Amino acid sequence: MHVLLGITVLWTGDLFADAAWERLSVWNWILVPLTILAFLLWRSRSDFRAHPMQAESAGLFVIGLANCVTLCRGLLICCLGGFTPYSQFHGFSAWVPSILYTSAIAADSLDGWIARVRNEASPVGEVLDREVDALGTLVAAILAYEYGRLPAFYLPVSTAYYVFSLAIWLRIKHGKPVHPLLPSARRRAVGTFQALSLALLLAPLFGPTEGFCVAVALTVAVSLSFVRDWMAVIGDRRRAH
Repeated sequence: MHVLLGITVLWTGDLFADAAWERLSVWNWILVPLTILAFLLWRSRSDFRAHPMQAESAGLFVIGLANCVTLCRGLLICCLGGFTPYSQFHGFSAWVPSILYTSAIAADSLDGWIARVRNEASPVGEVLDREVDALGTLVAAILAYEYGRLPAFYLPVSTAYYVFSLAIWLRIKHGKPVHPLLPSARRRAVGTFQALSLALLLAPLFGPTEGFCVAVALTVAVSLSFVRDWMAVIGDRRRAH
């Protein structure tokens, strides 16, 4: 059900996007976002299978307002990916990628707040939220690199979440214990810092020099955050909190 809902939302958004930007190829504005959506849905399902829920958990997926907001965030990321086949635009169009990504990250706290207030939290909803965040980071980093505002060495850093989840999957596959991650204020701060930095680099305000400095700071912060989380996953006493 949520797959059909996501595809419907994406398809409708693409029609509006294609009507608004006739200069963009209809194939790029449909196939690129659709590919991103397919990857997002596949990631959400496979990640969910790797983390079986407890018996007392809520329903697997609740079609409610919170998850609709998350799917809309995914739509914005898919539309952002539609810009990747093109060079940087000028005028107002140059601001659109930053506006799309900023809107997606601004709604990040909104869907969580709605889920708590309306009691719509669900395991798949939580996984989908994380996957949208990770995919947004990757797409935004690729686009900022294409615009010459982010150095190439940061692109592998933008895939840290996928490397981390692959390492967890391999650990489970080999029968090794995997400990749950506790909520972490540091992790949230690093994620916020990364998202806001990428949003600024997508705007036509900074050049490669500023991007290099930001990339160095992000590389250090993100790397340390994932190292700390990995120690928590493997059972090290110095867990994130």
